[in-house]
Amino acid sequence: IKPGLPQLKTLQIAGEPQKGNILEVAVEYFGGEQGESIIEWSRNAADGRNFDVVAKQTKKYIVQQEDVGRLLKLSYTPVRKDGVQGEVKTRLIEIPAATSSPEPTPEPTPTTEQ
Repeated sequence: IKPGLPQLKTLQIAGEPQKGNILEVAVEYFGGEQGESIIEWSRNAADGRNFDVVAKQTKKYIVQQEDVGRLLKLSYTPVRKDGVQGEVKTRLIEIPAATSSPEPTPEPTPTTEQ
């Protein structure tokens, strides 16, 4: 019996996309015994077209200040134990700019009239 090509049934990014939070890769692998799959986290550059690699070979990524207001891209290439590579899959996640919540309206101070 020959194993199939390594592939991902699912690829997701779990976690809240906010500074300081951990984002984590969630995958469902298929195609023989899994080897050392290739994982890259990239941030879109200031020009908006290119992505710069910010982490490799880790299933967890801590959102940095530099990520705020940008897109992060997860690239995952499944690799079988014998080194055969499958097709790369990618997911994008937006790290929203911090929204400043409006100041709460102060409660009116009760006045006592005499």
